[in-house]
Amino acid sequence: MINRKKYFEQLLNDSPTEDCGWIEFNIGRALSFKCEWNQAREYYNRAYDLMMKNKPTRVKDSAWILNNIGAILRDQKKYDDAMNYFLHALKIREKFYSYDSVHIAHVLNNIGIILFHQRKYDESLDYHKKAMKIYEEVYPPGHPRSKKTISKRSYTIQIRPVLRAVFSPYNKGSNTAVCSIEYDNITPALR
Repeated sequence: MINRKKYFEQLLNDSPTEDCGWIEFNIGRALSFKCEWNQAREYYNRAYDLMMKNKPTRVKDSAWILNNIGAILRDQKKYDDAMNYFLHALKIREKFYSYDSVHIAHVLNNIGIILFHQRKYDESLDYHKKAMKIYEEVYPPGHPRSKKTISKRSYTIQIRPVLRAVFSPYNKGSNTAVCSIEYDNITPALR
């Protein structure tokens, strides 16, 4: 299997006409997939700087970077910081995309995940419902993205009373590092 990071680094070095902002972004993605968050963040920051210094400024493209930085911060359990990045990405996407864009739905879903981890279950559910409405309009029935959001929405509905009633006295949890967490592992949500 080709090493994504090496591929994009080679592209960056050998192709001066290529879009360096997107190349830096994709190196960041490759590092993020490997849970090398600090390095990924450095590449995302460079990509963001390149896009913002570009003439004209590439605000629309920057939402991808902001969303991915938010995901890193979410994985690092820095939920307030992650929320700020997701809200910034949402604001940009709402400006450039129609209300029924999957790009908006993805950010709404990410905000729902953060709210879930912050134990704001009703708000989390609201964001998941908004994302689901978009997914239902855009994707065919049974699409994996819709199924994943339905699962999160159902999980939030089912788990919030349990979390409030049963787990709040035991919310210490372990210090297990979780690379990419949504609702697949309940332990981080109980911390």
